[in-house]
Amino acid sequence: MELYILKASACLLILFSFYKFFLEKESIHTFKRFYLLGSLVVAIIIPWITFISYIEIPETFSNAFVIENAGVNASETEITTNYLSIVLWTLYGIGAAIFSYRFFRNLTNLIIKIRRNPKLKLSRITNVLLSTAVTPHTFFSYIFLNKQRFEANQIPTEVLLHEKTHAIQKHSIDVLFIEFVQVVFWFNPLVYMLKHAMKLNHEFLADQAVINNGITPTYYQNLLLEFSSNPTPQLANSINYSSIKKRITVMKTETSKQSTLLRKLVLLPLLALLIFGFSSREIIQKEAPNPTLISNSEQASPKQIIAYNKMASFWNQRFTETNKRIVPLTELNKLETIYRSMSSEQKIEAQPFPKCDPQKQEGQEKATKEQVGEYNKLARKYNTMDKENMFIRKNDVERLKYLYDLMSAKQRKNAESFPNLPPPPKTPKTPKMPRPVKVIKGVNDMDPNVPPKPPKAPKSVKVVKGVSSLDVNVPPPPPVVSEEPLDHIIRMAYENAAFFYEGKRVSSDKAIDIFKKNKNLTVETEKFKNSNPIVKITKNEVTIKK
Repeated sequence: MELYILKASACLLILFSFYKFFLEKESIHTFKRFYLLGSLVVAIIIPWITFISYIEIPETFSNAFVIENAGVNASETEITTNYLSIVLWTLYGIGAAIFSYRFFRNLTNLIIKIRRNPKLKLSRITNVLLSTAVTPHTFFSYIFLNKQRFEANQIPTEVLLHEKTHAIQKHSIDVLFIEFVQVVFWFNPLVYMLKHAMKLNHEFLADQAVINNGITPTYYQNLLLEFSSNPTPQLANSINYSSIKKRITVMKTETSKQSTLLRKLVLLPLLALLIFGFSSREIIQKEAPNPTLISNSEQASPKQIIAYNKMASFWNQRFTETNKRIVPLTELNKLETIYRSMSSEQKIEAQPFPKCDPQKQEGQEKATKEQVGEYNKLARKYNTMDKENMFIRKNDVERLKYLYDLMSAKQRKNAESFPNLPPPPKTPKTPKMPRPVKVIKGVNDMDPNVPPKPPKAPKSVKVVKGVSSLDVNVPPPPPVVSEEPLDHIIRMAYENAAFFYEGKRVSSDKAIDIFKKNKNLTVETEKFKNSNPIVKITKNEVTIKK
């Protein structure tokens, strides 16, 4: 707080000094009015301005720093009572209370005068007629005048015009503002000096309005001397305000447009210097991003895949060895960032995502914004899908359940509803083949329940064009049993075949989905008799190799 007061006072001193030396005696009174108000606002705000700089530190350095400082014992810090601070704050409170009482008392006195005395409203101005001898003064649109002199027309027109200018230009707003600031900064002498300069500039403005109405300056200056003896309330503007000599001097001054423009331009570098010199600066250390998590491509880079596989393999193995399924939040965020950037093919070939318990994540009580967005995207996909032709991915269902469990009750309420997914189909059991019956000659070869041996197939007749192609006794070739390509792909999926689309490996689900969308594609099967067939999907003619 002490540093703030020093900075604010220094700013106010520089701005007020500029006013005293370069602006006060010039005839640019409207600009000076707003300059004085702005000076006070700027001096209050600038010390609160903070410029933040971010510096990146290596991840290993930040972790070491945390470990090194983790052992500091709070009990080792000695707690001492700062009695000087208590005394200073007590004195400040007493002073603020006294000036607050003074401010509200003066304001209440003016309000009582307005309510208890007769008033005469003329256009936008209201004359409050007092029975006591008083110098004309103004508070907002109220002008306080002596009743006897007003009714006898003994108050000069120039004086009424002077007070009317105070009312029209709302000088009371400036006075109330500086009085309120004085309550808060009652200990700062610069505030009193600024208040004096502000009220004096109000008189410059009113004097200028009277002279511009054609009043002779000499006659008006004599009037100022006549009304300069009686006191006026603190919150009011009055014609008899002090510094009559300075007001008369300023009436004779004329400032050129070039000089005015030059003074205004000087304020820009001055304001920049104040902001640069009296604002605060804060340096925030942040962990340098892991280069393995940065990628501008549509799919994860090889470095990201290696990093993901390494982390996922470690946690999957750890979950197998122990019953604990807790992953540190920073590690989990890295895994999820890379997993989201991976393509479908990369996810198939990569390590499975660690199935950890989302309710026990360290430092995380709800899903992140990115996780909620990922859940909404997946849930919306299946909620809008045709229920009769729904094609469900196992990885998507597991991811949906994981993200849904991770969310808080409020997040679930605002998120997409969980899709009503049908239960996965049961894997059909392979029917057991009956054991063949062993036939022994002379023992059970005559058993009627034993099926006879199938007859040997006749040898195929070689058909030679022009020789036996027209022979009616030559049997036609056996019909080729055709199989629909989609049924063939599904059958190969049950036989754990490897699927490739346009030379790129895809999952069986992906292959089925591709062929459903375009049934004019080519299906080519190799190594059909082996245990691991290879199915290639291209745009050539449909051929099935057996």
